[in-house]
Amino acid sequence: SGFHIGFFAEVEHEIGDLYDRMAAAGVEIVHPLAPLAGGGTGFYCRGAGVLVEVAWRPPSGPGSR
Repeated sequence: SGFHIGFFAEVEHEIGDLYDRMAAAGVEIVHPLAPLAGGGTGFYCRGAGVLVEVAWRPPSGPGSR
């Protein structure tokens, strides 16, 4: 909880690729890749002392794909 920066992937398969690359590079994974409440997948890592959320959520609402 608390302050964090979030990034959203445009397509679902990017999340697994990003997770694997960050873990292989030795980035501190704070919360592993997992389903998110309300749909989607994501993980949390820490970079330069900042908590970073990386996630994908399914499109919803008007104009969604």
